[in-house]
Amino acid sequence: MFPKASILIVDDRPENLIAMNALLEGTVDSVVTAGSGNEALAAMLDHDFALVLLDVQMPEMDGFETAELMRANSRTRDIPIVFVTAVNREQKFVFRGYEAGAIDYVFKPIDPFILRSKVAVFLELYERRASLERALEANRILMREIHHRVKNNLAMVASLIGLEERCLKDEADIPVLEDLKGKIDAIVLVYDLIHKTGDVSSIDMRRYLGGLADGIMDSVERPVDPVRCLVESDEIRLSVNQGETIGLIVNELVTNAVKYAFPCVSGKAQVPSPRTGTISIALRAGEGRCVLSVSDDGAGFSPEGSDTDSFGMILVDSLARQLGGSFSRKEKTVGSRLEVEFPWSGDA
Repeated sequence: MFPKASILIVDDRPENLIAMNALLEGTVDSVVTAGSGNEALAAMLDHDFALVLLDVQMPEMDGFETAELMRANSRTRDIPIVFVTAVNREQKFVFRGYEAGAIDYVFKPIDPFILRSKVAVFLELYERRASLERALEANRILMREIHHRVKNNLAMVASLIGLEERCLKDEADIPVLEDLKGKIDAIVLVYDLIHKTGDVSSIDMRRYLGGLADGIMDSVERPVDPVRCLVESDEIRLSVNQGETIGLIVNELVTNAVKYAFPCVSGKAQVPSPRTGTISIALRAGEGRCVLSVSDDGAGFSPEGSDTDSFGMILVDSLARQLGGSFSRKEKTVGSRLEVEFPWSGDA
């Protein structure tokens, strides 16, 4: 939030500070004065200024040095600077001022009308920026509230599915509800991250995929032998819609890998040979594209190729197309590897 507009006048001569203050009376809400470059830099650490009127000729630290130090500090680098000088009208000195960070010059003797007009322009820009910041903050608050409510509503639906699952008499229907609940949980995690980080525009995919993998492995029926899920991701941020889509794809592929690459012991299923299984999720960024891969060292694809004709694989292919990308199966000596490649600009 922006405070009321204030300007800083910097001059080593007290009489000049008094005169400038008088000239600007009624033009600005608040005026702060400083008698040296060091005083000015200290004042800028305690106040937010819409403009700095900076005398060029000062002992110890002149206006050029003060401006350069302002530009080197992240807190003060964006404050507009107008140099005030009675000398150095030569072009080379004027250029030096612009290189140091000046926006404009006012030459002495000061014309009151010109000074007030220039100050008024910078104050108006400051107020417009403040108004835009307030509107953006209000929008951020609204979006966070919307995402929070979406997350809560989805969590409620997932809870209702869990209750329904416990009441089912036909156990054949349970996997259908578990699959639906897994998809909802993948989307809920997106909104949970938004609520925690406050970023409503993009998702940190490394953090998201790590949490998603943990959630999937905790929720699916585990085989007799231990199966671990590893996640590797470049520093990639995707939009909320892209993040949701990737979450649904990963949920489908990892769940299938646990079920079919490392089958559980149930009914007439055979006990797999004792071994540790690994599912790997990787998201890599290339030039203009991202590649998501989910691989395992389990049973691999069936010879008939029916694995990629199932409803789950058709769903993944459809989701990949929504990203503007493609879904493919890659040959692997042991186990299976599935990839989704999609365009990425580097910005969420």
